[in-house]
Amino acid sequence: MNKNNEEVKVCFGSKLIKGRFCSRPNRFLAYVDIEGEEVAAHVADPGRLKELLIPGADVYLLPREGENRKTRWQLVLVKNASVLVSVYSQLPNRLAYVALNNGKISEFADFPHVKAEYTIGNSRFDFALAKKNEDPFKPDCLVEVKSVTLVENGVALFPDAPTKRGVKHVNELIRLKQSGYNAAVLFIVQRSDAKKVSPNRKTDPQFAKALAKAKSVGVKIVAYGSRLDTGGITLLESVPVVL
Repeated sequence: MNKNNEEVKVCFGSKLIKGRFCSRPNRFLAYVDIEGEEVAAHVADPGRLKELLIPGADVYLLPREGENRKTRWQLVLVKNASVLVSVYSQLPNRLAYVALNNGKISEFADFPHVKAEYTIGNSRFDFALAKKNEDPFKPDCLVEVKSVTLVENGVALFPDAPTKRGVKHVNELIRLKQSGYNAAVLFIVQRSDAKKVSPNRKTDPQFAKALAKAKSVGVKIVAYGSRLDTGGITLLESVPVVL
């Protein structure tokens, strides 16, 4: 649970523009209608998102600029029934970084020092946490963050498409745990209607198997919900993980 009642929020930084989803010719590109004009938008979430990206669905875009960008827009939010869902894959890590640095995730309160994108050997992890601020940095706990967007009957399911990368990450955490490190998987549900989190066995039985093994050897499995609005993403309370 959160350490205290102060909210953890990450803002988008610019005003979002509303549109209607038209199509998704590939996993990184969507076409969106903005007041009668069809524009191309980048999709950062590699998942299938079939239950979210339905023609006519309300979506929200973040205007983006940059010489190397192929589109002027980033697809950020999708309205699913009455719930806003983030399909912006950078948000969970940004939210987790702020929460970990401010001690707002009690499961990791013993590790106040945080480094993002930390490499051990040939493996890079989303976060390395330490009890002491030493130079050089000596991690005590490695954390991988997984973004969840699929919710069915109140159950958040990960992944929504087979993920060899996700299985690899979990197996690496198992190896690190067995070699003496603390290790954890942190699920961030990018919507507010999840009552629990479970592995999506039907879609990826190998991930479900790896996660069950991880728990059996002592890898910490943690999940938090979030609330989305057109200003940003806010961390909610922890939700149970049911394997």
